[in-house]
Amino acid sequence: MEVIEPTITLKFTGFLLCGLKLYIINKRKDTYENKIEIIGEKNNIFNQDLINLNIMKFNIPNIRADKRIGPHNKEIISVIIGSLLGDAYGNRKSIEGIRIVYKQGIKNKEYLFWLYEFFYKQGYCTNLLPRKYTRKLKKGDQIKEYFGYEFNTFTFRSLNWIHKMFYKKGVKVLKMELEKYFSPLALAIWCMSSGKHINGRIELSTNLRRDQDMEKLIKMLNNRFGLNCDINKQKKDLYVVVISKESVKLLQTIVLPNILPTMKHKIGLYNNTTEREKLGKKKGNRFYTTLNNPRLNPYYITGFADGESNFTIIITKNKSLKVGYRVQPSFQINLHKKDINLLNKIKSFWAVGKIYEQKESCIYVVNSFKDLPVIIEHLDKYPLITQKQAD
Repeated sequence: MEVIEPTITLKFTGFLLCGLKLYIINKRKDTYENKIEIIGEKNNIFNQDLINLNIMKFNIPNIRADKRIGPHNKEIISVIIGSLLGDAYGNRKSIEGIRIVYKQGIKNKEYLFWLYEFFYKQGYCTNLLPRKYTRKLKKGDQIKEYFGYEFNTFTFRSLNWIHKMFYKKGVKVLKMELEKYFSPLALAIWCMSSGKHINGRIELSTNLRRDQDMEKLIKMLNNRFGLNCDINKQKKDLYVVVISKESVKLLQTIVLPNILPTMKHKIGLYNNTTEREKLGKKKGNRFYTTLNNPRLNPYYITGFADGESNFTIIITKNKSLKVGYRVQPSFQINLHKKDINLLNKIKSFWAVGKIYEQKESCIYVVNSFKDLPVIIEHLDKYPLITQKQAD
């Protein structure tokens, strides 16, 4: 099938199940290495061989929503999917269709303007730049102002099928058919929109409130990308996805090609130590300069043990032993979970023991008779100076 317009000559391989007019009425075209991959109104994916394409921009805001019937290329679908997984939302306008609404705080201005330019160049929004907005929130007796930028796409009836995958009676939900559109680009957009690097993990915020939706999302991440994830419920009954430490490197590899340089900190990549400490301070996290040293100073270890460690002996009944009791000495350091990176450094320094994570804390424990001499020899060489030495 060959289609010729004054500015477009296309050859289609296959059949357009939704009708030829779908492509022409929308007055859009997208190329990728001389091929076009598009997703039609009924989720049909077509591969088209390009014969000739004279590049021309089409931004026509006065087209009715029911005439913007697609099809949409894979890049557009990926960005929309990733955005809706994060903090963008699909605004349904009766039977006309939906538009995607974006809002970002002033610190993410570059990311929002990148999104705007992406949609504008492909004819999905007007030439009006994102609007600046002000929010006033009362905190105690003070009223604080927050600034940001916002914009929205045109309304498309041909995006209604995406809205159905994310919303039910105005509440955000998830359907498993989303999985086949969950591309690396969609994951990267979600990371830039709602990602946060905390204590070696990546947290991805959602606007989901149901356990079953979070379970679907975890399953998708594992099926599509092999990521190990957990679920964390936060205030206002909203959930976050927590990417495990073991999967962070894999996540970085998958999304990095699509991450803006200014948004790399969202996935735990920093240009330098200063940037890491600056961003950590803004988020309320603590970063220690010792974390960047290849090996901790032994006197630092002793001083830390003086203040934060404890020695215990646990005696329990055990009929399998001759004396009838089991004696278990233990050395422990108990910290808030925000400081788990430091505990990992201490564990690496001694090369013994285990770290156990709890809801709000993490504990470094050495209780093996084989491993405890390592701690004792260190403290003999670099002795404690408080009452703990006498104990």
